[in-house]
Amino acid sequence: MGEAACSWRGGRLVRHGGMDASMGGVVSEGVGRRLFRHFGPPVVLGMLGVLWALEGCGPPPHMYCIRRAALVPVPAPSLRPARQATGYLEADVSSETLSYARPPKKLEGRNVGLYVPREQLAGHLLVSPIRFLTFGLSFEAGFPQNAVPISRGLIQPPNSAIGGAGFHFGLDFKVNQKVTLSFACDAWPYWIRSRIAYFDMGTEGGSCDGLPDPKTWPQMAKSTRTFLTRAQLGVGIALGWSYLSVAAGVRNQPYNRDATREIQMDPGEIDPHILQVVYPYIAINWEIEATSWLGVGLTIYQPLNFDPVIYAPVIGINFRVTGPPRSFGSAPSASGHSSTQEAPRTPSLGSSGQGEPSPGAAPPPAPGRSEGGEHQAPPGMEPDSPDW
Repeated sequence: MGEAACSWRGGRLVRHGGMDASMGGVVSEGVGRRLFRHFGPPVVLGMLGVLWALEGCGPPPHMYCIRRAALVPVPAPSLRPARQATGYLEADVSSETLSYARPPKKLEGRNVGLYVPREQLAGHLLVSPIRFLTFGLSFEAGFPQNAVPISRGLIQPPNSAIGGAGFHFGLDFKVNQKVTLSFACDAWPYWIRSRIAYFDMGTEGGSCDGLPDPKTWPQMAKSTRTFLTRAQLGVGIALGWSYLSVAAGVRNQPYNRDATREIQMDPGEIDPHILQVVYPYIAINWEIEATSWLGVGLTIYQPLNFDPVIYAPVIGINFRVTGPPRSFGSAPSASGHSSTQEAPRTPSLGSSGQGEPSPGAAPPPAPGRSEGGEHQAPPGMEPDSPDW
């Protein structure tokens, strides 16, 4: 068919030789020529750039040995008791990690690099328009000071707090005067900060064994935005001036992958690898009603998932303030009974209580005589008075 040659003649592209020559050799330019003139060069340059990269003309990727550390929250329950609201507004604050029975630790063989807060706070600001419904804002925050590592040899997490603020919704239904069934849920957008240490193994790669201490490697910090939710069912029992609650719930929990070996074009592309796992839990809460508007409660809870982190029982404390009280006669006490005091009845002349003597009742004594028939001085006059 031969090689083709091209030339412009009179505004037309003319090809000499090859298959097109045998078919006339002339291709009309028209609109296509104008489009090519304006858009052709950028498109061609872009395609050449792609081909250049695909052919290995750019910088080659490197092998990196990577270690990670992140501060993540303890999978704590809601420390609010399972009871109906006694006021229209409620505010509470909790220390969810007052004490660990034993420090948390990772499951043997799991590749995670996590710290948990020594101090983790939570709280609510709620509205209760009707007695069985509460809703409002909730928050949870963990602090890096004295954070507890789940294993030895981890690099330090960033020195910044973690946490989130979101929405709370609760329903509390009374079974009888002493027992209440409760449902509560919380949802927060949550920020997790991670520290990443990396060691460049070059283009040839190799083993990550025998490298210097990861704490001496180049490091960077990255943030991950995730979403945590918690749902909880509880039963509350009124015990005089205290309240006992038993609850079970579930929440999703972040964790990470610690040691990896990855091929990356640039270390800035290394990911924190924050993942999620479901943690069920059980909890028991005992709240003392210090005053009509202040309650103080202790909670012991146990996370029931032991992979990737094993938790022993954890103790938390909660302070709850309510008010203003509901309308007079409707605010229940801690025992569940109404706090309304019955107004004293007007003394009646008989047992019917209607101001009229009941049938068969003795008639009232005559003025000046007692019920025993003895004379009595009129009101305001002494028995020894001359007038008497």
